[in-house]
Amino acid sequence: MQVKAFEPARWMLWWDKKGSASFLWWLEVIDGNHTRLITRLHTLYSWTSSWIVYYLLYDVGDILMIRRCMLGIKERTKSLLNLYK
Repeated sequence: MQVKAFEPARWMLWWDKKGSASFLWWLEVIDGNHTRLITRLHTLYSWTSSWIVYYLLYDVGDILMIRRCMLGIKERTKSLLNLYK
């Protein structure tokens, strides 16, 4: 996937150049001390392909990977904030 578009400190959109998959990170400011990181994955499936089983299993793995990624970002953010206290 490659970056298709972004707005610094706001959002970043990746895509596969074919238009069959995209991935978005969006920062939503809650208040002066809190920001929410939202992710979205969009995939167009070919339900008649034998690859559909792979793609569905891949999606389950992706959910686990995104959770781990988000927890890692959270920990690194906390570490950085502690440096500036």
